[in-house]
Amino acid sequence: MEKAKILLVDDEDVFANNMVKLIARRGHEIETVQNGEKAIKALKRTEFDVIVLDTNIAGMKGPALLKEIKELNPKVEVIILTGHGFFERSAGDIELGAYEVMMKPVRFEDLFEKIKQAHQKKRLL
Repeated sequence: MEKAKILLVDDEDVFANNMVKLIARRGHEIETVQNGEKAIKALKRTEFDVIVLDTNIAGMKGPALLKEIKELNPKVEVIILTGHGFFERSAGDIELGAYEVMMKPVRFEDLFEKIKQAHQKKRLL
C-alpha cells in the first residue's frame, strides 16, 4: 500500500497516541488534532488522503464539520467514529460524503482496514 496521509480528529489522548504509534509503524503519516477548528486549519495547510473523525469533540461537531471538510477537499475520504446515535447518524453522514461510519470503541484492525480501503478509493479517483 502506498503511504497515506491521515488526519485523526479525536480528543481522547490515549486513543490518539495509540493510533499514531500503530499507524506510523505501518509506514503511514498521521497527524492528530483535538477539535474541529484545528482540523480545519490542518486541512487548509495539508492535503490528507483520509480523515478519521470522532463526532463527539469540542468545537465544531458532526455534520457541520464533515460538511466543511468536504467543501475544503471533496476528494478526502472521511471515516466517522461515533459512540452514540450510531444508526441515526450513519445515513446522514454517508449522505454528506463520509466513506464509512464506525461505532466506538473500534478495534484497530477494523479501523485500519477501512483506512486502507478509503485510501485506495481516493487514489482511484
